[in-house]
Amino acid sequence: MNFSRRRLLTWGLPALASSAGYVRFVEPGWLAQTQKQVKIRGRLPGRPLRILHLSDLHASAAVPLSFIRQSFELGAMAKPDIICLTGDFVTTNEDFDDQLYRQHLSWLASVAPTFAVLGNHDGGAWAAALGVPNTRMVAGLLNKSGIEVLHNRSMDIAVAGSLVRLIGIGDYWSRQADGATAYSTIPNTPVDLTLALNHNPDAKVEFYNRPWDLMLCGHTHGGQVRIPLYGPPIVPIADKRYTAGLVPYQQGMVHITRGVGNVDGVRFNCRPEVSTLVVA
Repeated sequence: MNFSRRRLLTWGLPALASSAGYVRFVEPGWLAQTQKQVKIRGRLPGRPLRILHLSDLHASAAVPLSFIRQSFELGAMAKPDIICLTGDFVTTNEDFDDQLYRQHLSWLASVAPTFAVLGNHDGGAWAAALGVPNTRMVAGLLNKSGIEVLHNRSMDIAVAGSLVRLIGIGDYWSRQADGATAYSTIPNTPVDLTLALNHNPDAKVEFYNRPWDLMLCGHTHGGQVRIPLYGPPIVPIADKRYTAGLVPYQQGMVHITRGVGNVDGVRFNCRPEVSTLVVA
């Protein structure tokens, strides 16, 4: 009994303390810069398109604006043609400087044309208890920063020698996802690439049997905590196949980024991610 207790005090407690320190103070701030190649049906007439995909910034006491700015600067180094942000810009309605956040978002929008959809924390029925009863605060922050919010609507943009269509929908948990309305705004002009933007991978059903090539999502944080040989014990989606990475769905590919921020200030075996997708 004494020997076991001595071993616990000598080895076990320091190991636990070290692990807790890593999960709380190291990995949440250790950005991973990833690049993935995406092949689409047909071929883009211009050069390969570089898309910076960021999600789940979660500005809060756990995710300072300085860290979010660091993710922006790391993403800008990839020289993107388009920037897509897929929701959860805040965690609650507090814990961040609105003016400073706008400065950082404006800086990002100056790097390349930037488009966004909103997440479950960004306002609506789900976020009401967090002090964000509607989307006006976050949508206003993005609009004032020069970022185009695609809330159940589409937009075409000519970039890198191709005509790209972006279709964004509202948040699934907030009961604002409306693919029918988003597609009703599409012009008759043919395009070279169609990007579908939505926060929650489960909302892919809103794009079922509708034209798109690459879908960008967040929400899962990659699981945020991934146990070796087991995976994430908790993922806030119904279809667990779409937790992270590039996963096929119908005629295209879905990219689920692990996100930049976090909730509750922890990550393990699931580093925050700054994603560049090279589409050709």
